[in-house]
Amino acid sequence: LLTFLHLLQHKHPLTFQSKGCKIFFALLLAYCMYYAGYRTRIRYSTDDLYVKYSFLHNRFEFADLTRWNNDYAAHFKALETISPYLKSIGISSTDLVLSLPDVSNNNSLYFMDHKGFTGFNYSINDSNTIKLIIKTGAKYLILNDTTFLPQTAIAPFINKQIGRYRNVNIYSLKEI
Repeated sequence: LLTFLHLLQHKHPLTFQSKGCKIFFALLLAYCMYYAGYRTRIRYSTDDLYVKYSFLHNRFEFADLTRWNNDYAAHFKALETISPYLKSIGISSTDLVLSLPDVSNNNSLYFMDHKGFTGFNYSINDSNTIKLIIKTGAKYLILNDTTFLPQTAIAPFINKQIGRYRNVNIYSLKEI
């Protein structure tokens, strides 16, 4: 765009300074600002009126983002404020944790400000994998979705619950 404007200014100065060109680029700038505002707002809240009644509204994208935002609120939102609670029950920030279910490489760990493991690149349906993670140093299991339990091999590892914070259950993996 800058190259085009530079070329237009030097090769066609009358066109560059014309009222029509200025109006076109002002409208283009206004559209880009509106689009950027829409894209930023829809990421965080699909209930925003700016998003709901926008001419950019795409019902398929809106449905997907609504599902994602609802899932985030139901499972991951509590992890943003769980750090003080973890410290209060004796889990230091240097203790490694296994955070499930989380298929990202570190989202839930980042929210909790902890180091550890997630379901990323691990088969959580295999109890040997979980045993290996424990041998590697994981001391606690942070579970943010209890509907996840029957589907996996983590049932033997949830015998010693040491805490609960909103929708998050915390289990000790020591002595397993």
